[in-house]
Amino acid sequence: MKGRTTRTICILPTSRRFSCQKSDQPAAVIPWDQLEAIRLVDVEGKSQVETAAIMGISRGTVQRLCYKARKAITSSLLSGSDIVVCEGHGVVVRQNCRKQCICQLRKEREIDE
Repeated sequence: MKGRTTRTICILPTSRRFSCQKSDQPAAVIPWDQLEAIRLVDVEGKSQVETAAIMGISRGTVQRLCYKARKAITSSLLSGSDIVVCEGHGVVVRQNCRKQCICQLRKEREIDE
């Protein structure tokens, strides 16, 4: 088994739990790295290769992270279970992001204002 690569993320989620009104199912757990991967791919429209470069991991790892996150979200929506976002392992939060993603553009806008 290969060693785990550190995954770099740019944004910490502001909400950590999304609840259903009547949830008797166990919560779906989504680590920060999975959330970051689907944010970059699905929200920002980055390719898996671009996302891999931003996060400092392989393209295959991005594909696996997106698959796991989408599966957890879809299962949660279909079963009516809560979604919990947690820290996970091997995640580093980029303090001074220089990558061209939404977090960098947001920082630039804040400086201009």
